[in-house]
Amino acid sequence: MHYQYIFGLLSAAAVKAAIVSLQKWSRENAGEPLCFVICSAGGDPFAGYALIDFINTLKSCGHEVTTWGVGKLAGNALAVFAAGDKRVLAPHTFVQFSEGSPQGQVGGLSHLRATMAMASGHSRHHGQLLLASGFPDRLMQKNRCFTASELVAEGFAHEVGDCISFAADSAETDVVRSLELNLSLFEAVSEKETYQIYKAVLDACQSQVGAIKSLNLLIFSEGGDCGSAYAIFDLLQALARFQVQVTTWGLGLIASAGLTVFQGGARRVLGSNTWLMFHEVSNGGEFHSSEDLEEYSANMEQHQALTMQILAERTRQNQGQLLALVESGRENWLSAPLALERGFADALDQTLPVDFGQLP
Repeated sequence: MHYQYIFGLLSAAAVKAAIVSLQKWSRENAGEPLCFVICSAGGDPFAGYALIDFINTLKSCGHEVTTWGVGKLAGNALAVFAAGDKRVLAPHTFVQFSEGSPQGQVGGLSHLRATMAMASGHSRHHGQLLLASGFPDRLMQKNRCFTASELVAEGFAHEVGDCISFAADSAETDVVRSLELNLSLFEAVSEKETYQIYKAVLDACQSQVGAIKSLNLLIFSEGGDCGSAYAIFDLLQALARFQVQVTTWGLGLIASAGLTVFQGGARRVLGSNTWLMFHEVSNGGEFHSSEDLEEYSANMEQHQALTMQILAERTRQNQGQLLALVESGRENWLSAPLALERGFADALDQTLPVDFGQLP
């Protein structure tokens, strides 16, 4: 399985990079399957159309195209996802249907009218693309949010799961798991960091040398993007289901979205002086209308529910009680010993592994 990554906003530059990469790959790998890994809230509508047409070109050349939505899908990224022959959503993917919005700066009244007409045209075309892919018309409600399982039940996505393919497992019947993958996350959780982790893991999965035996992820993070955190969490959980020994190591500060990532480890280890913090999900964007506030509210309610669901599942605490803590508006701080007591970690360890790789 070959992987192509679409992480972040759709743009002409992102589409160009995908086309340049895949044209050469397609010539050298006729008829081979391809997976687009998508973590995006949308972007330039014309870039989305270009990518959809290119995906259709790859399909006409005999490639079976799988689209794998991870973390978040919104705007015209949802239409790109719909272009796949097979459509897979990671379990905690945040999905939102949203209409087209005006692009660029607005000048005089005539320009404003033209801009609004263009946005309306993009909305109609976006809807037509989704309808042609089986998205139910009755669900096309502005800013409506969906869980992965809801879209599978509606027949739009084909399954909830992952698209991890182990080259060594398919090449040999008795593969010795020998690869030890050590990664670090010392930044805010972002689409860039998520892409780097996905690429490192999936490249290792495709290695013919041997299957992954273990993955260690060292985390020092004050938080970041919720969708990116869900994507990393689901990847770590998927690897554990493939019998990979996944350990997350917390050092210094593990806060907000960083805590979501930390919970992805089958074994969660904290340095004894590490602090954890979780709080109400927030958005630093600007609001210019009641529609902005409506979209913000829909986003935040879904993110809040997903985040608390993950924390409740991993800590075995009551989800309602966790929600009550964050909805109070205060930050909830846990020392390492208290985090261990309350189920946010599995062990404390003064001797963290030394050989942690640095992400490129």
